[in-house]
Amino acid sequence: MTEAKAILKLNGGRGALLCNGCSTILSYGSDHNIETEHYCGECYRSADYIITKDRRVRDKTINRFELIDETGRVIVKYGVSVELLYQDDGRTLKVVLRDNES
Repeated sequence: MTEAKAILKLNGGRGALLCNGCSTILSYGSDHNIETEHYCGECYRSADYIITKDRRVRDKTINRFELIDETGRVIVKYGVSVELLYQDDGRTLKVVLRDNES
């Protein structure tokens, strides 16, 4: 997989940060994090799968979450969306579960 990168273009001589999904201008200027992808609200909500440089993973195709340890299944939840957040330089993994909208 290639690393996520921001899309920066010139618009009328000014720097512009574009949405990686639809190329809508998100902001102007040159002070942007270029190591990660950027999405407008509509593209972020509709994306099936997003991985960003800050290690946030969201996959809208997942609808079941299982936590398994040495004794077997500890937690099983159906009808949820899953988002993984890697923090503290990869030492912490947070799992965010949300009920899927019916």
